[in-house]
Amino acid sequence: MSIVFKAPARLEADEIKKIRPEFDRLAASGLDVVLDFARTEAIDGSGVGAIVFTFKRLSASGRRLTIRNISGQPLQLLNEADLLRTLSREPSVSLFSGALQRLGLRKTFHAASASARTTAPASDAAVAMSGVERKKGAA
Repeated sequence: MSIVFKAPARLEADEIKKIRPEFDRLAASGLDVVLDFARTEAIDGSGVGAIVFTFKRLSASGRRLTIRNISGQPLQLLNEADLLRTLSREPSVSLFSGALQRLGLRKTFHAASASARTTAPASDAAVAMSGVERKKGAA
């Protein structure tokens, strides 16, 4: 069973401050989480950080994060950072760290890592791009 979160039009610093409790609630829900980006037009480093932090918390308890209906600038940014491939194929701290370093967000990531250590393998992580779900190990 999954809980769906419809991301706002702008997943940027000001909006993240407002919805951070919602991301905490999602991570603590005990369910897999689907982030629906159908109406999201823009994302910045704060949005990326919220996704990564939520992903790590979910993976630590054997749950998965699925990103659905992503396009435009958010898709471009997450592709450039190699996060979509990372989430779908090999979610690991070193890959996230490298991707976030390319975005200039490494310090933010390490702060989040310290408070959400992954203790279980994240083999169930999946990312849905344009409605087609890709799971770890899928081509």
